[in-house]
Amino acid sequence: MELPQRLARRQETVAATMYGGRLVSQSGSGDDKGDVETGTELIECKHTERKSFSLKLADLMKAAKHAILADKRMVFEVEFTNPDGTWPVRFVVLNRDEYIALRDRHCGEGCTGYDCDFCGRR
Repeated sequence: MELPQRLARRQETVAATMYGGRLVSQSGSGDDKGDVETGTELIECKHTERKSFSLKLADLMKAAKHAILADKRMVFEVEFTNPDGTWPVRFVVLNRDEYIALRDRHCGEGCTGYDCDFCGRR
């Protein structure tokens, strides 16, 4: 297996552990879509060794569609590393409505955000 594929697989394995989920067998190629699945989330993992990543609407919509069909929240994780796989930095993309719902569940309905641990409100 080539290094980029190994790094992508490592990202999926780490994501499964961090999210408390399981790796999806044949991720993206079988009937199951996504790379990692939890009880409430379908996570699509993308890895790059470049300094930029092109986030395409089609990719987000495809991930969202599969999550909706699975009755789960869509999470889109992008991992940046050096070419040798060191210094991973990971970002998560969520639908704005999903983010606001998560924030409201944590902070209370209508949170506007200032200083709390999650949204900034004190």
